[in-house]
Amino acid sequence: MARKKSQNMQRKNVPHPQIRMMESLVEQKILDVSALAWAGYQQEGRGFIMVAFDPDQLDAQYHGERGDTWETLNPKESVPTLYERVMEYDPKTEFVALLAREKGATIYVFDEMPLPPPLAYEKVMAEG
Repeated sequence: MARKKSQNMQRKNVPHPQIRMMESLVEQKILDVSALAWAGYQQEGRGFIMVAFDPDQLDAQYHGERGDTWETLNPKESVPTLYERVMEYDPKTEFVALLAREKGATIYVFDEMPLPPPLAYEKVMAEG
C-alpha cells in the first residue's frame, strides 16, 4: 500500500513493534489519513502528518508550513530528512507521514493508495 522512501530514524533497521502497529493503523485508515493530508495541505501548505503511538486508535495531526506548529517544530533544523521529503512530495498524489514514538521515528512518503489525496478528501467529505 505504501512505499517507504526515507530511512528509519532508529538505530536498528528492523522497525520497532510500535512502528509496525502504527503502519498498520495508517494503512487501515488510508482514505481518512489521505483526506487529512489534502485538507491540511489546502489550509497550511506543504507539510506532514505526525502519527503518535496509540495502540487503540489512530492519533494523526497535520503540520503545515503555514500552520501554528511549524515554527515550533522547525523540521528544517530538527529533522532535515523530514523537511526534504516535505519539500519534494507531490501533494496531489502523495503525503508524508512521521510515525513517532518516544525514542524514534520513521518517515514515510505514502504514494500507492486506492485514491490520491484530493479524491480521498472528496470521498470522505461526501460520506460525511
